[in-house]
Amino acid sequence: MTTGRQTTLFLTTCVLSLLITSSNAFYAPASLRTFASQLQMSSSTDIYLTPKLAELCKTFSSVRNVKMRYMYLLDVAKQVPDAPEEIHIPENKVPGCLSTVYIDCEVAKDEEKGDVINYIGWSDGLLTKGMMSVLVQGLSGHTVDEIEQVQPEFIKHP
Repeated sequence: MTTGRQTTLFLTTCVLSLLITSSNAFYAPASLRTFASQLQMSSSTDIYLTPKLAELCKTFSSVRNVKMRYMYLLDVAKQVPDAPEEIHIPENKVPGCLSTVYIDCEVAKDEEKGDVINYIGWSDGLLTKGMMSVLVQGLSGHTVDEIEQVQPEFIKHP
């Protein structure tokens, strides 16, 4: 494991833990409706987002109907490719979640950017899988420096 990979995986685990811990209300239907109605993703230009993360945030924020926002998150969950069983190790487990979530990354070479990080993940819960998918899609293919610029505040809870 490289230092860049450790830093990036730690950052991503922190962001995912923040998202999941603040949304454990997903397990109660009434709370789900409240959470889904309040969840907003920032499209503000003062917060750095990768292009894919900005696209996902814009799409998610444009969904005003609570049920449709919930359905969109479930659709995002379905976009996660199956992760290999090998990522199901304690080092990859996201702490503080009622669902079981594993996330891992690997370094790949990009001709333009150099070393980039690609993420894979798995969750036994569809909602947490949707949140994880936002991060996997939004952060994969970017350098450690780009990923470290993304602030967890792009998810806002009123």
